[in-house]
Amino acid sequence: MVAGDGRAARHLLGPGTAGGSTLARNGPARPTSLALSVVFALLGGCDLTGPCEDTTLAKVPSPDGKLAAVVSVRDCGATTARAVHVSIVAASDGPPREGANTFVIEQGAGVVAEWLAPRELLVSYEPRGRVFMQESRVGEVSVSYREQ
Repeated sequence: MVAGDGRAARHLLGPGTAGGSTLARNGPARPTSLALSVVFALLGGCDLTGPCEDTTLAKVPSPDGKLAAVVSVRDCGATTARAVHVSIVAASDGPPREGANTFVIEQGAGVVAEWLAPRELLVSYEPRGRVFMQESRVGEVSVSYREQ
């Protein structure tokens, strides 16, 4: 509430307020609120992750052929650095649209994915870049890491 008399508070809050205690309860919608509502409604169905491009470097099938480890480079445009991603997916799938589920490191580091068993993956990498994601388990798969 604004210090001073009630007239100042009513003036600052606009017509239709009761002594400054409520905001335009019976008055018209405020333009800012209406504009924000329209923006959020329009963005509701949009893909906010932006246009990313994945280039698959290797797809290594698991020993039983049910899964695959996909090594890819993900480029999401000028505002983000390219990164090497490792994802565990069904054998028939490519890299996940939303990005890696297993391992992410800055581009420039070498990465090798190797299955040790049907549900055990080894990711070897050069420690030349920052590691952004390093999961030890993805679904039923145990993942271990080794710096090269």
